[in-house]
Amino acid sequence: MQLSRGALSLVTDPAPYRIRAPAIPFAKHTEARGKAKYALIISIDGINYDVLEKHLGKLKHLKDLVDRGFFRPAYTVFPSVTWAAHVSVVTGQYPRHHGVLGNRWWDHRRFVLPYMYSVVETQRRIRTPALYDLTAKRGWTSAAINWPATQRAKGITFNLPETMYSPKYAYRYMSKPLRTVVASVAQRNAEGPRVDITTSVGRILQHENLRADRFSRDIARKLVDGRNTPRLMLVHFVTTDTVQHAGGRTSRYLFGALKRIDSYVGSLINAYGEAGIAERTAFFVVSDHGFLNVSHAVDLRQLLYDKGFNRYRTLRSTRQARREHFLTVFNSQVAYIYARRARDRKRLPELVKLLHHDKYKRCIAGVYAPSEYRKLGLPVPTHARKPRAGTHRSAPSLVVLSKADCDFRNGNPRRRYVYRRHRYAVGSHGYLPSMHKMRAFMIGAGAGLRQRRKIKAARLVDIAPTVAYLMGMSWPKRWAGWGKQRLRLDGRVMTDVLDD
Repeated sequence: MQLSRGALSLVTDPAPYRIRAPAIPFAKHTEARGKAKYALIISIDGINYDVLEKHLGKLKHLKDLVDRGFFRPAYTVFPSVTWAAHVSVVTGQYPRHHGVLGNRWWDHRRFVLPYMYSVVETQRRIRTPALYDLTAKRGWTSAAINWPATQRAKGITFNLPETMYSPKYAYRYMSKPLRTVVASVAQRNAEGPRVDITTSVGRILQHENLRADRFSRDIARKLVDGRNTPRLMLVHFVTTDTVQHAGGRTSRYLFGALKRIDSYVGSLINAYGEAGIAERTAFFVVSDHGFLNVSHAVDLRQLLYDKGFNRYRTLRSTRQARREHFLTVFNSQVAYIYARRARDRKRLPELVKLLHHDKYKRCIAGVYAPSEYRKLGLPVPTHARKPRAGTHRSAPSLVVLSKADCDFRNGNPRRRYVYRRHRYAVGSHGYLPSMHKMRAFMIGAGAGLRQRRKIKAARLVDIAPTVAYLMGMSWPKRWAGWGKQRLRLDGRVMTDVLDD
């Protein structure tokens, strides 16, 4: 990108890897097509393939599932964070097409925190379909328990979205058909008098620990009753992510959390057996990303303030954010930089040159311009009111990637740009999906799936096309966000695991 009037060229790093082009959904008929009447997708947050492989022999229920099906590495999305990855699992699309850019971003008016706003799901529904949109079109029921980015999803019958650390939103976004079920489960888990689910559910889920996961398990089990079991069930367990953020990928609490979640997985699978529908169910257990141990952090906001790029050291209000020159939004190891106005965009080459300075190479790995976004699976910026596929009004002006042992933070007390975070290891993610420690995993068994044990890597975006195929659902040829183009998916049906 060359800027006018003798400005510096916007020279950025080339994308470190390239993803495949989207394709028309696979429609060839095989014996596996439509073989699964039900599908259960369980997500165990933050578990790397190598970590699970190391402990698999001690995890009874997951090992039993692997023995009946397959176990493979799965490449996640960029940035490798929870919300973007989980939307990719159910849509078969990278963020460039589903529009969920991470765990947070800026939309020209406010900072978007997807666990607080239902607009994220509304915009996703315009851009591309999800599995639960396909089930709703057929009149089938579906359930999503503590699943990210499902706030007010119209296609989900029994919906309890993940609200992270915002307990007041749990009841607000819970679907009405689920409230009776949740009330009975909450009362059973309570100690003392009758509970008020308008407040208690949020308090249970906000700490993202084993109590929250047990609560999610109990709700999901309650929904599996044979005749009225949701055709599609999504369940998200979060404790493994929490313990690794606190103690790193080698946390001494990780195996204990994993073993407990293994028992929850077994409990859910047994519920399908007790309901007499296990043989007609396709079971998938996946994770969304791996983890890296980080020791250092870089404070971009302090850097931009000291070098004269920004007005404010700390943003205390949305009003200040709207007046700022360059906004920085952090997704752990990835930072989005937004140039607010045309005159600010003219300074981007100067900013890129600053970020490439030797002083900051300890923690900054690369800076990417919009010309590299498609290779990373991100949308390119646009100002159109109705963005086309592959574009987004909230796409950043620049993407900055930290080194593997660093992440982005605000407000270090010594006001250093690059500093040591802790004397002990803490965990982070967001890094490139191509890194082995960032790989997720995928386990599958049941209706329409053959026994393959350990096989080569797939991608998280391959799950949705495969589940839809097993359930006999077809993807629409046209969708609003694609305009006159035919809908294409980034994911592919995993034909190597289908029954012949």
